[in-house]
Amino acid sequence: MRYFSCKHLFGVRLPSMKLLLAALAVLPAACGFRSELGTGESASGSAPDQLGGFGGGATGAGGSTVPGGPWPQANHDSQGTRRSPADSSANQGKLAWSYAIEALVPDMPVIGADGTVYAGSYDGNLYAIGPPALGATGVLRWKFQTGDGSDWVVAAPAVAADGTVYVGSDDGNVYAIGPPASGTAGELKWSFPTGDTVRCSPTIGRDGTLYVGADDYNLYALDPRPQGKTGQLKWSFATAGQVETAPAIGPDGTVYVGSFDGSPYAITPPTSGTSGKRKWSFNTGEWIMSSPAVGADGMVYVGSDDYNVYAFNGTTGSIQWTYKTRSFVRSSPAIGADGTVYVGSYDGTLYAFTSHGSGTNGVLKWSYQLEGAVSAPAVAGDGTVYVSANLGLYAISPPKSGSTGVLKWSYQANGALSSPAIGNDATVYVNDEHHVNAVR
Repeated sequence: MRYFSCKHLFGVRLPSMKLLLAALAVLPAACGFRSELGTGESASGSAPDQLGGFGGGATGAGGSTVPGGPWPQANHDSQGTRRSPADSSANQGKLAWSYAIEALVPDMPVIGADGTVYAGSYDGNLYAIGPPALGATGVLRWKFQTGDGSDWVVAAPAVAADGTVYVGSDDGNVYAIGPPASGTAGELKWSFPTGDTVRCSPTIGRDGTLYVGADDYNLYALDPRPQGKTGQLKWSFATAGQVETAPAIGPDGTVYVGSFDGSPYAITPPTSGTSGKRKWSFNTGEWIMSSPAVGADGMVYVGSDDYNVYAFNGTTGSIQWTYKTRSFVRSSPAIGADGTVYVGSYDGTLYAFTSHGSGTNGVLKWSYQLEGAVSAPAVAGDGTVYVSANLGLYAISPPKSGSTGVLKWSYQANGALSSPAIGNDATVYVNDEHHVNAVR
């Protein structure tokens, strides 16, 4: 079923009529078509490293490969920390290069191990773009057409260390695509049919297992190397609403995902059978469009359309703290190296919280006020926090004193911007409505 959606407005999912009302009320100037997402873990429950990632290039037990690249998945790593080790202190907010795409580019880019930047488009294509050797125009390395050309690619892809790229489409399929041996047409490895549109960024687990949600209300765990051209189901879990937030994985292998039914879910992969087991869930009463993030201590952070940021005990599901903003929280949280939790709100504010609250109340460390909905943050190794809001990309430093973040620089684009991703050399990649942009 196709429904109208400006759903990827500034890193968050916006479906149907509620989207239109929210966009008109909160962002009257533009419907920005932006998005963002998360990451996953293996059904075996292997623990991730301290950053929640699994390195780049190791071969998983299933014969496939783990995520590969400086920002290989929408939320960077399997825990969804949205944190890069790259030092961006020398960045000045100048456009290094861009690549134009005629159709709308609804989601954020991801970055492979060789520096290829991947992005989907409303023309149904997945684009693989390389930086220019000279000049300021990116180079098309290859692209892949999903469906018949009328089906949108709405969510960010995920890329494995062996170069396989996974992406969902409005045609209801999840695709595994390899770079071509020659030419510019990506090669289909396999596809998996779900029961509805796929507007969730895939997540690659440590053993290569692929986790992805669909608008048929299900979260799927797929074998990355099936026999033949049809993807193979390992297990699935049914929620009561569309699943367009990417899963995140806890240290014990629990899979966390949000649903339009208003609940974040904690799911235990099955030891037998094909149905995941619910560990816990909590109904916030409003849509969950924020992908969960998991801290090093197993705390789970997620936003809701009820205006709140939630911190849950990942094991029990008990609420550790909440903080009420002044509007929807559709930004996926980011977690700094010191445990600081960063999240944006539709009230135009970037918030920075301590990881543990005071009683059941979140403790605000500092904030920074912008205009329009604030995207999911990306945190660089030097502590700079990058967010998009309205038509701008902003680099914000934590304050040395006081409770207001410090603006280092901003970059203004020609269209609404996606959530940012950070490359190995600290280049910040962000999509506007028709361009993939590299900013330094």
